Amino acid sequence: AAYLGDAAETFHLRVDRATPARDGGEHLRTAFVGNAPRDASEEGLRSFFAAHLAEAGGHAAIENVRVVRDPKEHRGVGVAYVLLKDRAALPAALELDGAAYAEPGGAARPLRVTPCGKRTKKDAP
Repeated sequence: AAYLGDAAETFHLRVDRATPARDGGEHLRTAFVGNAPRDASEEGLRSFFAAHLAEAGGHAAIENVRVVRDPKEHRGVGVAYVLLKDRAALPAALELDGAAYAEPGGAARPLRVTPCGKRTKKDAP
């Protein structure tokens, strides 16, 4: 059995409730990652951020990584979100703004790492 945050084989699982709590403040501990390579993986980004967040606990400091994918092709669109377990680790994650990242065998791209702003349904297009 796998539990929230446990590694199953080499992948991390995230289990959410069917009815999440409203405004749990996740945006206050989430880093928005832009300009990510289209082949970026959740595990690759998790390892990249964990290496930089070693003082905050490495992999343990990261609750979840989500790569936004095109629904038809299932390729990344160059955007990801890194949810940290503690808000205090966010400034260290933001230091990766401009850092070059590439999946093995891929071309490196400078990441844009910014704090995630809170969005509501009114803000959606």
